[in-house]
Amino acid sequence: MKKIKGFTTCVLVLLLLLSSLMAFPGYAYGSSVVEKFSFKTVEGYYLCAENGGGDVLTADRTEIGPWEKFQIVNLSNGYVAVKSYEGYYLSASDDEESLNVEATEVGKRQKFKLVELDNKKVALITYYDKYVCAEDGGGKEVVADRTKVGEWESFELIKSKESNADDKCTLTAQTGDKEVKFTWTKAPSTKNVVGYNLYRGTAPGKQSDAPITDFYIEGTSYTDKNIKADTKYYYVVKPVYKDKTLGPASNEVEVILKSSIILSAKSTNDGIDL
Repeated sequence: MKKIKGFTTCVLVLLLLLSSLMAFPGYAYGSSVVEKFSFKTVEGYYLCAENGGGDVLTADRTEIGPWEKFQIVNLSNGYVAVKSYEGYYLSASDDEESLNVEATEVGKRQKFKLVELDNKKVALITYYDKYVCAEDGGGKEVVADRTKVGEWESFELIKSKESNADDKCTLTAQTGDKEVKFTWTKAPSTKNVVGYNLYRGTAPGKQSDAPITDFYIEGTSYTDKNIKADTKYYYVVKPVYKDKTLGPASNEVEVILKSSIILSAKSTNDGIDL
């Protein structure tokens, strides 16, 4: 009986961990669709990371733009991180009462609990167990010094999906003796693109999940020297965004390197032997 009880406890713990990871999906590496969220105050204002991050958090916007959209990144032990448009994290300041969006890495001050309330709204609780509050319900500063939740500490969580389907590049290839040089056009969203991944496969539409380099390519060209002669390869390129998600695949390019035929010759009385 003790063994069954222990097994049941382990299963319940595992299910709780999985549910905490799945509750608020962040981003999936390799996806061209990114889930983002906006926080709406009781008075109809939106939380805003000024300049997309690297600055203060306000609650004085009446419309949703890029600065009012955040990714919710799942962490361990039920915590989440709130990531801005430019890749900065919402942080509780050293005084444990004010907020900013200036961190580039996640530590304890960037950890929050996202709590669902009975009124279909949510509350954000800092690592120091203080509630995030939009003073006067919005239109003023945002603080994190409340010990209980009320209307000013309640937010409507609005989900939106951003598709980068229009960011297709045009890929071309030029074969050499032992290599292939690829060039491609820039993705339209150049502000958010940090580089490109080039993918290779040996069947149409069957490129590897991993790019051919272990780094993203910062320019718009690359020479692949790691291929075999007389083998057909199929390539696509994808833009890489600041949040490490990927844009759509380009057109597919088929290439093949032909084997070089090396001839040796020697003179004979009758002519030349090959």
